[in-house]
Amino acid sequence: MNSSRQNHRRQNRAAACRLHPARSGISVLEFVIVFPALFLLLFGGLQMALTSVIGNAVTAATHEAARCCELGADITETADAVDGILGVHGFGLGSGVRLVLQDDTGAVQSAGDASLTSDITLTPPPVGTCRALLIVEVSATPAPNMLTAFCVDFSDRRFECSSVATLEPDCP
Repeated sequence: MNSSRQNHRRQNRAAACRLHPARSGISVLEFVIVFPALFLLLFGGLQMALTSVIGNAVTAATHEAARCCELGADITETADAVDGILGVHGFGLGSGVRLVLQDDTGAVQSAGDASLTSDITLTPPPVGTCRALLIVEVSATPAPNMLTAFCVDFSDRRFECSSVATLEPDCP
C-alpha cells in the first residue's frame, strides 16, 4: 500500500512538470517587475515621514516664537527658543531659515537668513497679539532627498508657517 502512494505521488509530480515545463525563472522575473514599485513605496513613505516630522517641528517652533513674542521676549530670546526646537532635528536659524516677528503695533523684527521672502502678507495682528512667521527651505534641513532618481525633487520646496498668540488676561 505504501508503494502505491509513492507511485501516485511520482505520477502527480510528472504530470505537473509536463503542464509547467518552464517555471524555473519566473520568481526572478516577478522580483524584477515588483522591486521598483516596492522600492518607490518604501523610500517614498520614508521621505514623506521625514518631511512630515520636519514640518511638525517648524509648526511647533512657530507657535513657540509667537508665544515668546507675546510674553515680551526680544528677538534674540525668541530665536534661541526656536533654535532649541529646530536644533533637535538637526537645523536652526541661519542659512535657509528665517524668523519674522510682528507685534500689534506693526513693528517687525527678523532673525536668520534675510534673503528669504514669504508669500504670506504680514498685516498687523489684532491688538494684544503677536505674529510669528517661520520660513524654512527644505534643502536647509537634514531630510535626505532620496527620490531624485524617480523625478521627485524636494530641494526647491520650503515650509512657511505663521502663528498668532494672544496673552490671556490673569484670572482672579
